[in-house]
Amino acid sequence: EGQKRMKAAYDWIQQRVQEIKAQEGTATIQDWLLNIGTLEALEFIESNEGKAIRMFQSVNDRGVPLSKMDIAKSLLIYYSNRFLNGELDYFISDRFGNAFRDYSVIKSLAAEDGYKIRLIVRDAFKEDDVFRYHYFAYNADDLGISTPFDYNATSETVLKDFLKPTLKELRSDTEKLKALIQGYVDDLANFFQTFRSIIEATRTDKLLYLLFVVGDLAATLYPLTIRLAMRNLLREKITSAGNLTLLQMLEIADLRVFKLRGTNPQADIFSLTRQAAGMSLQGIASHLLWFVKKFMDDGLFESRISQENLYRNPGLLRIFCAVEEKQRLNLNKSEFSLTDLVALVKAGQTVEHILPQEPSFGIRAYGFRSVDEYEDNIHRIGNLTLLESTLNSLCSNQSVEKKVSNERLYRVSGYQMTQSLAARSAARTPAFSLDDINNRGTDLAKFCVQQWPLW
Repeated sequence: EGQKRMKAAYDWIQQRVQEIKAQEGTATIQDWLLNIGTLEALEFIESNEGKAIRMFQSVNDRGVPLSKMDIAKSLLIYYSNRFLNGELDYFISDRFGNAFRDYSVIKSLAAEDGYKIRLIVRDAFKEDDVFRYHYFAYNADDLGISTPFDYNATSETVLKDFLKPTLKELRSDTEKLKALIQGYVDDLANFFQTFRSIIEATRTDKLLYLLFVVGDLAATLYPLTIRLAMRNLLREKITSAGNLTLLQMLEIADLRVFKLRGTNPQADIFSLTRQAAGMSLQGIASHLLWFVKKFMDDGLFESRISQENLYRNPGLLRIFCAVEEKQRLNLNKSEFSLTDLVALVKAGQTVEHILPQEPSFGIRAYGFRSVDEYEDNIHRIGNLTLLESTLNSLCSNQSVEKKVSNERLYRVSGYQMTQSLAARSAARTPAFSLDDINNRGTDLAKFCVQQWPLW
């Protein structure tokens, strides 16, 4: 990222030089260069690399703060230089360089149109977030080194409460210190590389695309997902679980607990994440099953989907994508290809209210006894469908009869579920009612229990 900014600055300077030369002539350029020539550069020479690193940290942290990754890199090189005679200096620098490059690719890929990953494209998402994710997935027990663990750790506490004290504790035991630095740095770099591979795979892997782009996987599940990918376990099928893969189980946990339940049980997930590097496939599956049952069993899952307000729920798009795919198969059409999904995402996936949010008609004819009852039901899943953003704008607050009969609204949608809704409702009066919301909600809830089952 720093190199990109320097390149942008260089390009801007070229533009400025050309414009100044064109407007004011070469003499102004010469004056400019002469003024730059009066600047002084101070050079500090320190032959001891450990002290040089201390100076680097001290001086550079006075302006734009260094990232915790930068500080971790210099800290590790310091311990290598001071206590291991510089044996691991190049190794640390090289592996951290790879990690920084992988992060840059991750950030760039996640911002591409049609492949945007909402968690990653945020300005607040930095390499320090991946640094923290790795901490949750790292366990040094195999090295015979006991390290502290904090489920609520920030990148600052990873550095302050884990890395610094652990290195300090081992500085008199060069064998253990070397093992820790090698193991930790190698694992950190591989973690970044695997994360990059996952994001790259959203271009070719439909389930990963649905999980990260459409479903917007919960941040708490990122460390576990990356660790399982590092072990090549995401696609492993578990026969005792109906041939579900761990990737499918992660999606079930994400949708049921983090999306529909709306909770974020970090301690439960991070306890699994820290042990996942050495756990058996069956052990991981059993822990995930326990986790999902604890927070969202079938009864609660079905009830939430059919009865509650889901309009703003982050899991709704993923649910409707699955419903849409089933609808296509029912009509003897092929299921979504990845290309189809990308095209729909680019077109703008929006959630449409079948009965409008602000009705301009008498609501009693649609089965509602009062305005309050209408408002209590309008955001339930039975009254929602998928629609392209342009069509959603055209529908506005028109009556459901107009939406299903107008040849330029529901009937031209690329979503089969919305077209089928129009076909089913076109000749009815009213076209859609409270009973339809209840019945459709019940059907969708039963579908979800089958689509994202407890195994």
